[in-house]
Amino acid sequence: MKGQWVEADQAAQQATVIGASDHLVALTRIASVLLAVHRGDATEAERQLAGMTPLADSDHMEARASWQLAQALVAELGDQPSLALPTATEAVRAAFRDEGFPADVFRQGWPLALEVAINDGHFEEASELLSIVADAPKGHVPPYLRSQLARYTARLNARRGHHETVKQDFRRAAAILTELGYPFWLAQTQTDYARWLIEQGSSDEAERLFTEAEDTFERLGAKPHLDRLRAARATAVA
Repeated sequence: MKGQWVEADQAAQQATVIGASDHLVALTRIASVLLAVHRGDATEAERQLAGMTPLADSDHMEARASWQLAQALVAELGDQPSLALPTATEAVRAAFRDEGFPADVFRQGWPLALEVAINDGHFEEASELLSIVADAPKGHVPPYLRSQLARYTARLNARRGHHETVKQDFRRAAAILTELGYPFWLAQTQTDYARWLIEQGSSDEAERLFTEAEDTFERLGAKPHLDRLRAARATAVA
């Protein structure tokens, strides 16, 4: 979350999972899947997913949900929304029922489910997912989830043509992520915000956001996100 991807990768590789609990295997493997997916390394993501297959029948809920989340992540990387969305949603709902907002699977899977739902035009499903956090007492929602709530509320409203509060929500999300020091998610939010600004005819502010996000994605080696940003930027220039 802090952008220390090299250190996270090394820690995951060094972790000893032979004979470990299903929970420890899940924690180790899901971190490696996340890193591989965000870097666009499909081969490594699929290898790590294969290592999680025994978790499908685990008695540990979070281990099973982590396996589902890994499936969804790999499907999203492979541009398979019809598999990614239901799998991510099932994992998120199971994690929420069992552990609530603190569950790692919820924190990682809820934004993924929203991303796929909005991108694929499943706006009602996106609204239902948003309501899980939006309807909770404010004091129960951690800052990171509040940031994602603001970001995806902006995304969904923009797609529906309801632009009144989009700028406010994007700025709220960016402010929280800046305070938390989560560079990858900040860059994602900056990219979303910049694309919306271009649509509204505000190219100067959008260019600054694109530049900051591009620097972050390059530093992290987040190739798929960098490619999408550059494509959006090129379209804006054209």
